[in-house]
Amino acid sequence: MTLTYYKDYQELLSTCNGFWDLRGNVLPIVGTVTGTITSATTTTNRFGETAKAYAFSGSTQYITFGNTAVSIKSLLFWVKLTSTTQSILKLTDTPHKITISSGTIAATGWPATVVIYVDGAVSSTISDANWHCVCITTSGTAFAASNLIIGYDGTGYLTGSMNEVLTFSTQLSAVEVKTLYNLMSKKALYGTMSGIRAVE
Repeated sequence: MTLTYYKDYQELLSTCNGFWDLRGNVLPIVGTVTGTITSATTTTNRFGETAKAYAFSGSTQYITFGNTAVSIKSLLFWVKLTSTTQSILKLTDTPHKITISSGTIAATGWPATVVIYVDGAVSSTISDANWHCVCITTSGTAFAASNLIIGYDGTGYLTGSMNEVLTFSTQLSAVEVKTLYNLMSKKALYGTMSGIRAVE
């Protein structure tokens, strides 16, 4: 599938069943669940805009969404880490969770086969403290995101910042992941779907 600029953004999000941009609030753009903030504070996002992302200190700071009432096969988010060993988030109490250890991202509990992307390319490595787009997909059975918590994975807390968390009911293709990354990197307008706030 060849995707072009704005008109295909809506197609890319057609299987998106959860979307929280975290641009100073925890309201859903797609879905019905509003988050509850525990001590997390607003911070500057990857575009240099103040109070348009959330920062986590590594100790009892997180955002709870609980049962999102969706099943997922793909997860995409933007993250800025202060170190390359971190707890990032969990999706269930099983848990299905995302962590990074010595720069290598792991999707614990996810059904096989898992593909991990960093900045639109197949990779499981983050080696610096810059903003990065991470996408995890599975070809296995979709699982319920029954207890989504950002900034906490069930055992440890995130030290860093997060922005724009999206869940999908399908496994995104490599082309779709790359195109989403390119659009989101260029401050693409999100006005192609009802309720999506523009970033410009």
